[in-house]
Amino acid sequence: GVEFLPNYTNNSYSQKVLQEDEFSNRVLIEVNLDRLQSQASFPVSPQQLSWPIRTFLGPERDIPVNEGSILSQARKLTQDSRTVHEAVTGIFNWIVDNHTYDAGRNTPQDGRSVFYSRRGSCVGFTNLAIAMLRSLGIPARYAHGYLPPGYDWGISKKYWGVQISGGGYHAWVEVYYPDVGWCFSDLL
Repeated sequence: GVEFLPNYTNNSYSQKVLQEDEFSNRVLIEVNLDRLQSQASFPVSPQQLSWPIRTFLGPERDIPVNEGSILSQARKLTQDSRTVHEAVTGIFNWIVDNHTYDAGRNTPQDGRSVFYSRRGSCVGFTNLAIAMLRSLGIPARYAHGYLPPGYDWGISKKYWGVQISGGGYHAWVEVYYPDVGWCFSDLL
């Protein structure tokens, strides 16, 4: 089901296609798990953001920005944050601690629905996190990919109450830190 695998790099993740043929792709993935070294101040000054980065502050189809209760909750969670990292951590922790993982077919995964129902999968958690971050002026974008079986993911393990027996599609957030650049962050 994978249609396109691009070469891609950010501050904490790289994906390089080593070999492609009509039946398979061989991809090298490298993840930097070192502690994030950002000290970027929060709130972010718009002058710190170039035009291409500012495009990741607006709303998208499943990502409501500056919407009443969502914005209010984001402000409440980050009122004492001095760095972007503290603000991101506060939002991510609140989502994980106050929402139930639900990948059911009938569970809406847009940020608004996840906020109010308190239910969502990695897709919904990601959409809500991006909505909250963008509402605060922190650039964030949606990323998705495929997690292969094994390597502590799958092989009949239980994660957050969900039994997984192989690999699967996954969504996560990339956050822009003015002093470091784009970094991946995974709520789950």
